[in-house]
Amino acid sequence: EADFMEKALDELGFTPLFKGLKARPARPTKLYRKGKNFVLILPGNPMAAYLSCFIFAKKIIALLSGNLDNPLKFHATMGMDLKLKSGRNNLILGNLEKDIFTPFNENKFGSGMILPLIKSEFLLISEENTSELKKGDEITLLKI
Repeated sequence: EADFMEKALDELGFTPLFKGLKARPARPTKLYRKGKNFVLILPGNPMAAYLSCFIFAKKIIALLSGNLDNPLKFHATMGMDLKLKSGRNNLILGNLEKDIFTPFNENKFGSGMILPLIKSEFLLISEENTSELKKGDEITLLKI
């Protein structure tokens, strides 16, 4: 896999702030800086690129603008048991009904799919070391 952006930014004197994430499906996301300029490198797959942009680009712009609040956070209850891969943050798309969060298609999707993005209104980002969410767990969601 060739990463031409990384090579080009290195040659232009940009410094990497991070080179990848422990998150599915946003792992290839990278952030570089040179002076006051930032470059966010997004994954090539549609869902991974959208979620990376939603999470990081919006947050970076908000922070650079002095906005530390996140009005799009919601508290809810997990609507089903869900096994997760620990050691990374899992990005879980789904919907909220009467404060109950239901993952789209039981969290089964590929990073190139767009249907989960179209059919989901909320995003749950698991803690890195979480291997399971239980029905009834209190969770925090982001509105997408």
